[in-house]
Amino acid sequence: MRFVQTWRSSGTRSVLLILVICLFTSVCWAESPNTIIALHTVELNNKGKPITRTYAERYNRVVLTNQESDDERVVEYGGLATQIYLEPGVYCFKSVYINSSQFLGIVNPLCFLVEAEGITNAGTWVIGTKVTGSNWYAAMVDVKANYDELAGILGVQPGAAATVLKPKPVQ
Repeated sequence: MRFVQTWRSSGTRSVLLILVICLFTSVCWAESPNTIIALHTVELNNKGKPITRTYAERYNRVVLTNQESDDERVVEYGGLATQIYLEPGVYCFKSVYINSSQFLGIVNPLCFLVEAEGITNAGTWVIGTKVTGSNWYAAMVDVKANYDELAGILGVQPGAAATVLKPKPVQ
């Protein structure tokens, strides 16, 4: 009888509800976003140069690889800027999706460093894709240091500018 009375108390029900939500979702353990980034794509011509007026700020997905652990992270993006959580470390662009299931490896990947403390602002990364003919590929076209602009879009402090690196050689 005492159990029934305890169960009926609203305080106990609230605590149990919170525990159930925490067990079945990652809401309780989600990390705060620590990286600001924008991703844009552009179509490339046969000479590997951007085609005028194909610049897109649309839904994109890229694969980032943590250089230390080889863990991959798919970053889904659909706007002018976004905030995500990345474990501290060096992240390299590996590939970009060109539709829901096909992706292109990036032939000249670049990396950026996510610091352990504070917000890292990676700026805007422009990735070109060529998907005509038999030679399909993706390439890094530009990295823009528009840190204040991205922070303004998101309404946050700009954070520290990310260090851009070349990937370490494969051994």
